[in-house]
Amino acid sequence: MQVQDLEKPIDLEEIHQALRQLAHIKAPGSDGLPVEYYNTFSAQTLAPYLDMLGEAFRVGRLPESQQEAVIVVLPKPGRDPLDVRYLDVNIRL
Repeated sequence: MQVQDLEKPIDLEEIHQALRQLAHIKAPGSDGLPVEYYNTFSAQTLAPYLDMLGEAFRVGRLPESQQEAVIVVLPKPGRDPLDVRYLDVNIRL
């Protein structure tokens, strides 16, 4: 990929391609909607999402709602749940 490719505006096909590559078992984001929702309703949801991305690139900042994450600490099976060396971290965006 060349620098000029990274600087060109994002188009709907790029978003469709990225959506198709997301794992269907991925946990929902902070909106609670799974990947299947976005695949099913892509005709209705992707154009507004593209507009939001365009605005984010224009102003140089993502909206506050796109900067949130939920961090969940999960104990590994069979390990002491109080021993921090054996914890997995799950970040939901």
